[in-house]
Parts: sequence; structure tokens; C-alpha cells
Amino acid sequence: MRPIVARERVARIVAGLFGLVIAAALVVGVGSERGLEWDFVSYYNGGSRLYHGEARNLYRPDAPIAGRPAFFSPVFDYVGFPLSAWVFAPLGAFSPVPALRVFKLFCAACAAGGLLLLYREVLCASDRRWRSATGLALFLGAVAAFGPLWLIFGVGGQLTATAFLLLVLSFVALRRERLGASALCFSGVILLKPFFLASAWVFALARDWPWLGRLAIALGVEAALSLALFGLQVHFDWFDLLRQKEGWWAAPWWNDVAPIALAGDFWYYAAGQALPLEAPPPPLLHTLQWVFKLAALALFARLASETRRSALPAERRREHAFALAALLPLFLPTMAWPHYLVLFLVPLSIVAARSAARSRGAALLAAALLISALRPDLWLIFARGPRLRPVESLLEAIGLSLYGRATLLMALGALLVRHARLLRIQELSTRNATDGAPSGQAVGVRSDA
Repeated sequence: MRPIVARERVARIVAGLFGLVIAAALVVGVGSERGLEWDFVSYYNGGSRLYHGEARNLYRPDAPIAGRPAFFSPVFDYVGFPLSAWVFAPLGAFSPVPALRVFKLFCAACAAGGLLLLYREVLCASDRRWRSATGLALFLGAVAAFGPLWLIFGVGGQLTATAFLLLVLSFVALRRERLGASALCFSGVILLKPFFLASAWVFALARDWPWLGRLAIALGVEAALSLALFGLQVHFDWFDLLRQKEGWWAAPWWNDVAPIALAGDFWYYAAGQALPLEAPPPPLLHTLQWVFKLAALALFARLASETRRSALPAERRREHAFALAALLPLFLPTMAWPHYLVLFLVPLSIVAARSAARSRGAALLAAALLISALRPDLWLIFARGPRLRPVESLLEAIGLSLYGRATLLMALGALLVRHARLLRIQELSTRNATDGAPSGQAVGVRSDA
């Protein structure tokens, strides 16, 4: 017993140190002016337009605000659904620097709340070993090193943190059979990140009509409220902006984690990394993008069908379908910013919490996906400013492109070859728990599976 007690004592010390590192990083991130001229600009200008009663110009970044030019640059614009813009309308009451700190503090609260729920309600609720000091130390260590999380503060704050909290809340409510609350929280994710509407594809194929019906009601009510508050023209402006953003395809390896961007890199680097974001993609690349998107939709149709036909209990099937639904939208954009990987933590935790304890292979896969997403380089890149030496060779371009998209590429590969096995592990562990066998000893599951 003495070595175990000593190990737990060391783990508590390590967990405490990681906790201090996280707290210090949050204080520095919130207090710093870094990001004042990055993503914060879109939130501040958008919020100021609402605060000053100029909602009609929400998606017109060139328009003045209260008779003065918009802050910094009209290049940054908000792409969330009009109704969601009220989240940051209070920023208009402050000058830019205080507003930056208020917004970062809000993002920090959302990120911290989401991580706490993820740990307690997903990991600890699925495997009691996470409740130990060792489990806590591992979790806090991963959070401290998770580059996409800290990038949120490096760019001046991001509502990705809010979407992350809502996504976790949606899953927790789903687990507790509160379908209405779950669908409402998920609708909030869609308002902030419209590309998450693609999740409905998985829920429909999984035939989760009760949940999907509640989501449709929530989105319908929110759309009607948005039309009443903003009018039709603002929504036309929003659609036009989405159409423009969908055409974006060129970005450096460190600022785009979308799998399809791997193909776009060949044109981007061949052009000397000088292409503007708005440049139309080459015709061949445009075709490849759509082939990839259709293939991704077909793949998730197969995965949803496998989940629906599995021997898992109904509530477990619903939870697994939720993980797939949260994952699909990350594969579809032609550009996915690195902070989107914070959202990837939710489906990764859901599946890993059910499978990793029963299979060494599943545990190694989950660890590899997490390590690939840590991306400590993001902190360094944005701390010094994104001024990196140009990529000079094809080999270098391929290596950096694979590194930048490693997380979602690995996840895609895992879904292609391991999904059925992950379902089988969960089926056997559920049967094992029903039969009363000790936790973590799933009958028929090899430790090296």
C-alpha cells in the first residue's frame, strides 16, 4: 500500500503544479493585450454596432459605427447567425482595450466551465479511475499543453470557447435524458458556428427523431426571433458572407487544420504563399473539395448506420451518435482554424471514456489523437507573431501540411478502420457491466486490441 500512497501523493503535487500553470496562463492570457488586432476586432465591431443601434450594418464591416470608422480594420467580420451577436453586444460599452479583457474573461469562464464539465460529467462519470489524483494530473497536464485552447486568448478571444461549453452541456443533458435542454444547447452551438448544422445529418441517419425534432423546434424559434429583431436584409447579408467564407481555401499550415487543406497546400505553396484568402480555388481543387465532402458525408452515413444497428443500449447508441455528430462538422470546412480543435475534445472524450479503459489499442489511439492536437507550437507562433520562414521545398510543404492537419487526418483514418471495433468494445463492456463483472474487465476484449 505504501508505494500506492506515495504515487498518489506525487500525483496530487503534480496536479497542483499543473493547476497553477493553467491559472497563471489564464491570468496572463486575459490580462494581455495580445490579439487586440486579431479576431477580437470582429467581435468588438459587431458588438458595437448592436450597442449603438446599428444592427443593419452587422455584416457590413466597412460601415462606420456611431459616426466613426470601425475599429482597426474591416478585414475582420463576424460570421455567426445574427441572433448570436447579442452575446458580445455589451462590448460596445467599453473602449477597445477594456473590452478585450472583458471578452477574454468571458472566454476563460466558458472554457473553464466546459473543461470542468468534461472532466466530471464525461471522463469521471464513465471511468472512476479519472477521479484519482493520477487521473486529475493527466487531465490538467493535457489542458496545460493544449495549444488550440491557448490560441483562443492569443487571437483576442473566440466564441469557440462558448461553443465548446454549449457542446459539453448538450451532451451532459443528453446523458441525463433531458432532450429539450440538450437540443437547445446544441442549437446555440449552431448559432455560433453555423457549420455545425451538418450534425443533423448524423442524427437523422441514426434515426434519433425525438432529439432532432426538438433541435428543429429550437432552431425554428431562434430563426423567427432573429428575423423579428434584425429583419430580412441582415440575414441576406449573412448568407452572402457565408458564401464568401466558404470559398476560402488558402492559409499557412499553422493556421488551418482542415483535412482537405492538405490538397490545397500544393497550390498555396506553389504560389509562394501569397494568395489572399478570397482568391477563388483552382477548378481541380474545387472539384476535389466537393468529392471529399461527399465522401465524408457517405462515411458518416455508414458510421451512423453501424451505430444504429449495434447491440448497444439505446442511451449508449444515442451518446455515440452524438460524438459522431459533433465530429462530422470539423471535416467539412475548406478551412478550419486551429482553435476548432477545442471542440474536438468533446467527441474524443466521449469515445475514449467508453473504450480506452477496456482496450490498450483504443487507449493508444486516444493518446495519439490527443498528443497530435496538443500543438504547443501554436502558443509560440502567436506569441511571437505569425512571421515564419517561407516553405521552400515540396518535401517541407508535405511534412508541415501533414503535421498541421495530423489530428483530423488521424481521426478520419481511425473512423475508417476502427469504428466497428470501438463499437464492439463498448458493447462488450456494457454487457460486462450488466452481468456484474468488475469494472474494466470486459469479457472477450483483449488488452492489446
